[in-house]
Amino acid sequence: MNKPINITEAKARLSELVTRASAGEEVIISRRGKPIAKLAQLPQQQPRVPGIARHWRLPPEAFEPLDPETQAIMEGEGTDGIGIWIGLPKDHSKP
Repeated sequence: MNKPINITEAKARLSELVTRASAGEEVIISRRGKPIAKLAQLPQQQPRVPGIARHWRLPPEAFEPLDPETQAIMEGEGTDGIGIWIGLPKDHSKP
């Protein structure tokens, strides 16, 4: 589309203009005869390539069960209603 399109007309034909832009055409939108915006196709994004951490591995002990005290803390025991640490009860192992 060589000729700029008025913003009022662009609002009425937005779906058509988006389809044309996604096909590679640049659409210039104007207000009172002055170009103010351009509607164009976005560049295709490349799939993410693993970066610096691609070689990291978890040690086997990361998959071992936690001790009861650590497990209780991880489950939220020892915090108040909004998550502030207040300490574990004296006997946290009994429900």
